[in-house]
Amino acid sequence: MRGPARPYGLPQIRASLSETPRAIRVWVHYRPERLEDYADFAHELARRVKPRGVNAFQLWNEPDHRSGTWLPGPDPQAYAGLLKFAYPAIKTVNATARVLVGGLVNSNYEFLQDIYDHGSGRYFDGIANHVYSQYPPKTCPLASDGQASRHALCGISRVRKVLNRNGDAHKPNG
Repeated sequence: MRGPARPYGLPQIRASLSETPRAIRVWVHYRPERLEDYADFAHELARRVKPRGVNAFQLWNEPDHRSGTWLPGPDPQAYAGLLKFAYPAIKTVNATARVLVGGLVNSNYEFLQDIYDHGSGRYFDGIANHVYSQYPPKTCPLASDGQASRHALCGISRVRKVLNRNGDAHKPNG
């Protein structure tokens, strides 16, 4: 692993539980109807891959994106519920595994704060970020509120601020 994630101890092997298994729901991009089923799936996957050295799990992919990865649309409360079910299901199999919030689009600090507001803070060990920067790496344009734009690499600093504000300065953000 390269870049800033390594100093935070992010693992090299990661599983992404980014779609609902077909056995749980026919259309894979819909969020699970029954969180218990998703947790059972996460538990079984963690059990099966632990001997292979998989020690991190990203729960979903871009649950905050409007394009259709968490249909019918982004829902921080529902996603927080998924974290609350899947996190302990994975940890009962592998207590040292890292469970990551699933790939926030463009450092979506608002969505992260919303899932904190729904009580999910103790149900993840770090944040996966998907920064699709519209600017060169050393450019840091400001958003309308005067802080770093989400649409630039420097916007990841706003995610760090949310983690810090919620008492999770120790959690990796990458």
